[in-house]
Amino acid sequence: MGKHNKRRMSYLPKVAAGTAPFALLLAGPATGWAATSPDLPIDHHNEHSFQHGLDKGVQPIQTPDGAGYTAFVKGFVDAMNKDTYAGDLGGAKIAAEQAQAAKGAVDAADTTTAGLSGVDSTAYAKGLLAGSESQKYAVGYGDYGIAHTSEEAGRVAAEGNRDLHVSRNGAVSASEVGSTGVAGSRGNTEGVRFGDGAALTSNKQNAEVTNDRGEAFEFDPVAGTLDTATQEGHHVVADNSMSHAVSKGGNSAFSNNAESVGASADRYAGLSGSKDGHVHGVVKGGAEAKAARSSSQGVTFGDLAGGTVASDQGARGSFSGVLDAERNRDGSATVVTGGNASGELKQAHAVGGKLGPLSAAAATAQEGSFDSANHSATTVSPAGKVDSTAKSLTKGHFSDETSGSLGIDKVLTVSGGAKTTVDTAAGVSQSTKDSKPGVPEVTRDASVKHDNDLRIGVLGQKLVGGGVSVDGLKITPHLD
Repeated sequence: MGKHNKRRMSYLPKVAAGTAPFALLLAGPATGWAATSPDLPIDHHNEHSFQHGLDKGVQPIQTPDGAGYTAFVKGFVDAMNKDTYAGDLGGAKIAAEQAQAAKGAVDAADTTTAGLSGVDSTAYAKGLLAGSESQKYAVGYGDYGIAHTSEEAGRVAAEGNRDLHVSRNGAVSASEVGSTGVAGSRGNTEGVRFGDGAALTSNKQNAEVTNDRGEAFEFDPVAGTLDTATQEGHHVVADNSMSHAVSKGGNSAFSNNAESVGASADRYAGLSGSKDGHVHGVVKGGAEAKAARSSSQGVTFGDLAGGTVASDQGARGSFSGVLDAERNRDGSATVVTGGNASGELKQAHAVGGKLGPLSAAAATAQEGSFDSANHSATTVSPAGKVDSTAKSLTKGHFSDETSGSLGIDKVLTVSGGAKTTVDTAAGVSQSTKDSKPGVPEVTRDASVKHDNDLRIGVLGQKLVGGGVSVDGLKITPHLD
């Protein structure tokens, strides 16, 4: 989900932009038709290729203090096919294209050596599989024509690495990481031309999923230490968009819509310890989700009248937490916990239009968000005494903004707006010393601010006016 922008009057979509693709719709097929040979009714051209390779084997390794081998596999496939057609059938111009492509690759190796320093083993593997297909055609006859385009593509990829080492004194260290990804997209565009009119519609969808994971391990029996760690992450995103436009005799209409969603999650866990009694463990994780949508519609009736309507909405939420526990060498124990949560919601709407010399526009936007965080730390001594601190803080924000304008050509312009903002905060903190709790400390804060303004312009002159700002009990008028 991308950045969400408030829509204001000055950012209203242009209704004329809805007709822009028509020139491309007509210009593309015309180029192909002009190149058509008049000797043959249909001209066909084909392009294709196929490449592949495979290499595998085992290679010995000789080092001053050891020996080993490497086993490997490498291969790839790359293929494509493309057919194009163009011709003139009884005055009907046609042009078409169809294409397919596919790719695949694998690269893997495993190396192992053994000698006086110990045993080492490493391995990696990569894989890729991707494909795409597209179809295009256009037909024209006099003042009439149609065009079509469709595209589809997909991709799958994976990668992994592994390392292992065993020393001659028995120490072991190992790690393994891997990632996978899947992505796909598709889209269609349809166009029609009829005299001085045209229509266009298109849609597109995308989706992607990725996953990552890693592990590590270390153990030394001589030093008496142990360390382990695991981490993983997941991510999903998808979006969809549609556009429609119609134009006829100087009149036009358009509609655009888009939606997107995304989510991610991650987790980490680690543990370490030593023979002197020190142990440390950490677990933390988090997640986030986003969603957004936007739409706009508009119509024009020549130079006489027209109007647009647009809206945007977006939401986001996330949380994270951590648990950290440690046993110290002196026998005391400390536990630390913490968490964060936040959310946000936005929306904006705008409308504008004209009728002869009259024009009007209005926009409104609302935004709300919160953020909450807490943290605590507790230490217990070998004698059983407790020392601790705990804090929490929550913040909130809300704003509402409305604006509008009204004009009569260059004779008169009136515009105004109002905005209200509310901010709040609340926090609590408390500490304990030698098992004796202290008095909690509570903080609260809130503020409300409001602004109004009104401006007037006559005969194309600079807008003049003023307004008033209210911040709590403070009122401040102003002139511009």
